[in-house]
Amino acid sequence: MDYQLERKILTFKEVESTQKIARHFLHQGKAVHGLVIQAASQTGGIGQKNRSWYSPLGGLWLSVILLKELPLSYFSGFSIRIGLSIIAELEKKLPLNFKLKWPNDLILAGKKVGGILTDLHSKGDFLQHLVLGIGINVNNEISSFPLEIRNQAISIKDLLEKKPVSLIEIRENVLNAIDIVLESFQKQPIRNLASLWNRRSLTFNQPVNFLFNNKIFRGIEKGITPIGELKLKIDDKIKSFSTGRIISHG
Repeated sequence: MDYQLERKILTFKEVESTQKIARHFLHQGKAVHGLVIQAASQTGGIGQKNRSWYSPLGGLWLSVILLKELPLSYFSGFSIRIGLSIIAELEKKLPLNFKLKWPNDLILAGKKVGGILTDLHSKGDFLQHLVLGIGINVNNEISSFPLEIRNQAISIKDLLEKKPVSLIEIRENVLNAIDIVLESFQKQPIRNLASLWNRRSLTFNQPVNFLFNNKIFRGIEKGITPIGELKLKIDDKIKSFSTGRIISHG
């Protein structure tokens, strides 16, 4: 079975959210596997847990629809696999060193350069559809970002002597990365996901403050489980988390 994206790409100048447009196509029955919704800017970009995502001109803002009827077990740790694949593809083209921060942040020079959002719907034990949202600061002017996030964000251009980067090339790198993960479904499952994560994690073996159920836990990141859960050493015990987020480290 061919799982590769069809890569029908619809581009918009400005939208509220590419995720919302993708959901609209799904609800109207007009979506195909691999439909890509891309916008030059978003006025209401969506991040993890429905937090707002600032997405002005200069960045790559897109949503990809996956429609293959696949076992849900294939999607364990999916956003981490996508993140690992994206940064590997970007590093083939760019002289940069990317990291990941659990669960879905792309990191450059210790700052957030992008993020991944997965909106999965199932029917029984199989995928019904998945909308994969990806946002990357590419040519953005970080100095124009809201003050509350300005010091935490970075763009690819910032580390390339302010030279503009082709958004089309970055988009193709991202879509290639998704295809690589989808193609892996036809082969042996990834057995070294945890070791790949350890090499790429921003906070591996470092102390972190972790927000879970409105409580902050202090622990040492000890990697991930085979299904992508975060492992923290707290009071000499290893605890695994499937939700929550790292709010600070070090």
